[in-house]
Amino acid sequence: MVAYALIFGIKDLRQIIYLCLHISYCLWWLVEQWFYPLRRQQIFSEPIGVTGFIFSLLFVGVFYSFPGYVAFTNPEPISWTAAAVALPLFFFGSLINATADIQKLTAKQ
Repeated sequence: MVAYALIFGIKDLRQIIYLCLHISYCLWWLVEQWFYPLRRQQIFSEPIGVTGFIFSLLFVGVFYSFPGYVAFTNPEPISWTAAAVALPLFFFGSLINATADIQKLTAKQ
């Protein structure tokens, strides 16, 4: 996302919101890993080898970075109404995701 910001520049509220939401989700994931270290062991427990790692990195990297590319290359400015609807949906969805992860971890234990 930093590369997109450097390449395309930050010209609109869309890019600012996307970067803020992306950073907040990454920070939330790190906090969740800190509170629940056993989750890390359950998620990353199977060896995949070098080929599997490279394929995973490319596959996830392309699909993970595509929305950021769209956010930085879309020339139409985002409306305040769309931002006002999208932000609560993002935080509510993140809360549901974190709760589901915690429930999954406790159920596996």
